[in-house]
Amino acid sequence: MVKIMIFGLCLTMPVISFGQESYSKVNNPQAEIAKLMAANKNVSTISCDFVQEKELSVLSETITSEGIFLLKDDDKLLWEYHTPYFYKVVINGDRMEIDDSDSKMSFDTRSNRMFREISDIIIKSVNGKIISDNTAFETELFENNKELLVQMKPKTKELGKLFNKIILHISKSNYLVSQIEMLEEQGDVTTIFFKKQKLNEPVETSLFDIH
Repeated sequence: MVKIMIFGLCLTMPVISFGQESYSKVNNPQAEIAKLMAANKNVSTISCDFVQEKELSVLSETITSEGIFLLKDDDKLLWEYHTPYFYKVVINGDRMEIDDSDSKMSFDTRSNRMFREISDIIIKSVNGKIISDNTAFETELFENNKELLVQMKPKTKELGKLFNKIILHISKSNYLVSQIEMLEEQGDVTTIFFKKQKLNEPVETSLFDIH
């Protein structure tokens, strides 16, 4: 079930490479976190398109999906895949609903600690607030001229079974998360790119209704 939902360095090495980009370790992480929190303080909604690339360790091909993402008031989320299939995850407070067009199921995340943690990770990753949460992850910050890169390793055994690490790319121009990489323990990698992000535009609360 959790897999379905998701499918949906050290100081002596000051420079590190991720892909084709080089980053240096942030000297004052708390200052950057303060900038991020200040930038997101007055954000009530985020709406955007997304492209997801899934690299499976057992396959040589990459599975690409596209859809829309909506976040409202830090506790309402809609993650809707349009291609190559329809699939939707809705979070509204402590309630979650999963719709794959063939079936729909809803449940209370408070009844399952893992569901609660996963829903928190999804929401806090997109608005950047996960960086200030020291309970679930050990966090390191790196930077270049264009962006912050946040590398997070799970602290809990439960999350460690799902993720080896999560990497957030945060644009320095607006302190929004532009990309999320989820590296799973068995070698699969999911990368999500957020496109055409819009802030504080009206978003109907009914879109997050769970029946």
